[in-house]
Amino acid sequence: IRAQQEAAAKALLLAEQRNTQAQELALEFREMLSLVKVHDTVRDFLTGVWSQVVAKAVVDGRSEQSDPRGYRALVDDLIWSAQPKQARKDRPRLLALIPALLTKLRLGLKSIDYPNERVVAFFDELLKVHELALEGRPPKQQEMLYKPDTGESERGAAVSGFGLSGQSSMYGPEDSRWGKDLD
Repeated sequence: IRAQQEAAAKALLLAEQRNTQAQELALEFREMLSLVKVHDTVRDFLTGVWSQVVAKAVVDGRSEQSDPRGYRALVDDLIWSAQPKQARKDRPRLLALIPALLTKLRLGLKSIDYPNERVVAFFDELLKVHELALEGRPPKQQEMLYKPDTGESERGAAVSGFGLSGQSSMYGPEDSRWGKDLD
């Protein structure tokens, strides 16, 4: 019984450390993102789920490395790739970056047992963001791709910046799988 209690206490301590680390990372990522305009899906993903991935790697790694699996370093590339105007300026870099980016994202999400259907949904949205840079259409035409086909022009159905207004995020801190909001 004592060994079970010690194991439970250790697991609880690790979970607490991970959540504390994730909160700190989410704040750091929010600060980085405040300086750039990226798709809301990527913003929510980084400040929610990905902060948990990086935190788990840091807590589990407990080595002298601050980024044992390179998940933190991926953030800069993901932010850059999620800015169509910037990424459009260097399409060869984006094309070279995408395979490694997706592989590392998959590994990170698998490390926290993130549901596969949500991984697929995020990758679908990320693909759309990357297509914006690869197609080279003017920004106004790109924004039209995010509007519903119904022709509705109400604020709740139209595009707001790069994000989809009126759609709840399944990647952010409010995701019930990861506990309470990190604010």
